[in-house]
Amino acid sequence: MVSKHKAQVMPVLVWVITIIMFSLTVSLQAEDVQVSSASVKPATTTYVLNYTDHYDNRLNMFIKENVQIQKKLTEGDTVWAEQVVLLGDSITEGFNVSLYFPGQTFVNRGIAGDRSGMVDGRGLMNRLTTIALAPNPSHFFVMIGVNDLGSSVDSEKIISNYQEIVNTLQALYPKTIIVVESLLPCRGRYAKLNQKIVDTNSKLRVFAKEMELEYIDLYSLYKDDNGELKEEVTRDGIHLKKEFYTPWVEEINKRLGVNPK
Repeated sequence: MVSKHKAQVMPVLVWVITIIMFSLTVSLQAEDVQVSSASVKPATTTYVLNYTDHYDNRLNMFIKENVQIQKKLTEGDTVWAEQVVLLGDSITEGFNVSLYFPGQTFVNRGIAGDRSGMVDGRGLMNRLTTIALAPNPSHFFVMIGVNDLGSSVDSEKIISNYQEIVNTLQALYPKTIIVVESLLPCRGRYAKLNQKIVDTNSKLRVFAKEMELEYIDLYSLYKDDNGELKEEVTRDGIHLKKEFYTPWVEEINKRLGVNPK
């Protein structure tokens, strides 16, 4: 007969072993695949100098966070029974969830420079695993694609990637709610992407409806009269200043049924 203590320890041990194997895979990818920032050409190259190293570091951090969450769950911590996951690129990475969602169990799974598809063994699709996402998510809020557009990936391919992303998330977490978020507008030197962003958002809205997923139109909340990202909310034309995530926060809280104090 297995003791209560051993029964509690077993899930953590399984996670630790799985994580060690996954971490070794990430390390081998970093050694075997020689990728330069020039070959990836993310729209956020000014935000992160070395995409591959940053990606691997963030991914390992996600795994360590999830080990701690799983440990809490094994110990009976009901506060972390479910997690809300923000999934995306640098715009998501810059979202300070502890500041904007105090007391709520949010995890930030944004990686600067990331794209919707596979990028030389990396990219969002490469990290759609339970050990890199969260143990028991209630919601996924997904925004990804501006780096694709900045790398000349067309909107049709982005939608195709979204299909695969959603299919994978639904297979991993059948009961989890997935919310598709529009891409934000850009300004300045990035404003040339706006027509592509409008086209992609239009397709994302249709995709979300067809997949019976919720859709948040953040583009309309952040655009000025010229259809560009409002000047006051950004320093570089693509990323949000930390104090201007509030409209996004309000939209997320609406989906969660939360009334901020």
